[in-house]
Amino acid sequence: MISKHELEKAIEECEESPPSYQIIQKLADLYAVYDHLYGDKQTGISLVQESIIDNYGDNEFFSVICGKNPEKVWLVIDELMSVLKGVMPKLYKGTIEKIIDT
Repeated sequence: MISKHELEKAIEECEESPPSYQIIQKLADLYAVYDHLYGDKQTGISLVQESIIDNYGDNEFFSVICGKNPEKVWLVIDELMSVLKGVMPKLYKGTIEKIIDT
């Protein structure tokens, strides 16, 4: 029989590993065994909640990004800002300052 200490050590090792499908599957099994043998084990993993962008206005930009994945939209905005920095540095700087002041 596996000891409580061995289970806790295995769980800790998995929690410190880079997340992957195999690690998550192993953690689920370890948590289930821990819960069955020793009661509820509090996890150090926070669940990622998928989100989409709400409607912030009625202009073309907001209507295009509404309902989209924020991470993907931010990648596009990051690319745009990189181009803007090279092509129009004053506008880039002004935009950055405006964001800082918000």
